Amino acid sequence: MDLFASDAEALGARLTALVDVGRVAWPTVALPAERFVTHLARHAESAPPGYLDAVHGADLYLACGVLVHDKAALEAFDKTFIARVGEYIVRVTVERDLVDEVKQALRERLVLGGQAGGKIADYSGQGALGGWVRISAVRTALNLLRGRKPERAVPDDAPSTARDPELAFAQARGHDLFRAAFTEALALLDVQQRTMLRLHYVEGLTMDQLSAMYGTPRSTVARRVDEVRKQILAATEQRLREQHRLSPSEIASVFRGANSQFHVTLTKILK
Repeated sequence: MDLFASDAEALGARLTALVDVGRVAWPTVALPAERFVTHLARHAESAPPGYLDAVHGADLYLACGVLVHDKAALEAFDKTFIARVGEYIVRVTVERDLVDEVKQALRERLVLGGQAGGKIADYSGQGALGGWVRISAVRTALNLLRGRKPERAVPDDAPSTARDPELAFAQARGHDLFRAAFTEALALLDVQQRTMLRLHYVEGLTMDQLSAMYGTPRSTVARRVDEVRKQILAATEQRLREQHRLSPSEIASVFRGANSQFHVTLTKILK
């Protein structure tokens, strides 16, 4: 989306309105209008049509203030969002020390982030800032919990194809074809679909946790995840058939070896 390809007068009025929305919501944040418009334009470049009409202007204004380390913006962000981390991750953990650890990790990751700036720069305003921080908090909590668990050793009697080179080659080829087609199919998903899959398969959120996060009935969330899963597999099968010219029996063979690895493959790609 080219922010400046629109009618100049209408665009100017819309940008002025968004600046005003931000300043009314966060009156203590001293953010120059030009800086906010530049930040807005950067996100508009990759945004869908209608971005300016749907953007959460007040939230994006605060996020921009945090990005430039405006003192009032930092204080408001911490008081409004970081302070609610315990509420955000209550379905993941209630451990006080972990809640504090997540808060600190979010401050470092979202606000500081090294020389390139905090990850809050990635927030585009296409959803509420509270929801965006909630997802970051849950992901951070799960990663911290996962880091506390000892890694499971691989059993000595785990099955191996090392004794059968031809079988190993066939399985490796099938896995490579599946992964390539699967990756292309995954790229067709929209941001919301990818986020939901990442939260469930990579971050390990249960359907109940996703239901609470999205404010949607559990049955609806479960249906959406299943529909997206089937969509990916159908698109993967289509690519194996059309791009790699595999026969139905060959596709069935590839799926027998790789379909069971849906979770593993998805995790590796989305991480």
